[in-house]
Amino acid sequence: MMQASVVLIFSMIVLSNYVYANEKTIEIASNSLQRTEYKYKLLMDNMVNAKTPGYREVSAKDEMTRRGDVESSSYYNYSQGEFIHTSRKFDVAIEGKGFFTVATKEGTLLYTRDGRFTLDSENRLCTYSQNFLVMGELGPIIINEPDNTSITETGKIVKEDFVVDKLKISSFKDLTVLAPANGSFFYVKYDNYSTIDFAEDSKLKIGYIEGPNTNLSRQLSDIAQVQKKYDADSRVIQFRLKSMSSSLEMGKIQ
Repeated sequence: MMQASVVLIFSMIVLSNYVYANEKTIEIASNSLQRTEYKYKLLMDNMVNAKTPGYREVSAKDEMTRRGDVESSSYYNYSQGEFIHTSRKFDVAIEGKGFFTVATKEGTLLYTRDGRFTLDSENRLCTYSQNFLVMGELGPIIINEPDNTSITETGKIVKEDFVVDKLKISSFKDLTVLAPANGSFFYVKYDNYSTIDFAEDSKLKIGYIEGPNTNLSRQLSDIAQVQKKYDADSRVIQFRLKSMSSSLEMGKIQ
């Protein structure tokens, strides 16, 4: 509904530009309308993922450009989500800093807090969501005897008291180097960026997963505020276009 209104209003703006090429009122209001719609989209992303394990909340921020315009961009909140007890032996949650390191079929490394792990047909440890391979310090983790294998709080993969590998937990000095593949999996934006090994103040919780860090009630409240702002900007544009149309008609009569 919001998107349909935007299309209609901007169609009217385009037509009006033939008459008033530099109509500042409409320019400012339409820019605000675009930013409001962008914020609404991000809020809806949070709403849709309100129960997705490991999801990180996304928000919009307004920034002034060198030209003096205001533009919106997104940023992610990497704070801890709540722990959910599952009792599944290969479910893991990180308490503290860090991300599980996983790999796509093409070999691209991604980073996530979603610790729902399972075994694929080749006994490789992989993510429940997307089937990405869970990486250890020696590469993809293979568990041939799941009944005799466990994961410790330090990330060691132990088979009958023998350590076969260790989960690769990656940390970052600067989290702004991360970009979203989606709200649960992230990649590093720059080539040759070095990650930090397992943070000393972090530990793993076995048989737990980390829930999303988004707050549903706050999202609902923010959506209501965004809708009010959107409606107000729409009224400004519609009123100004009506005034311009009336002025044009008056000019024709004269």
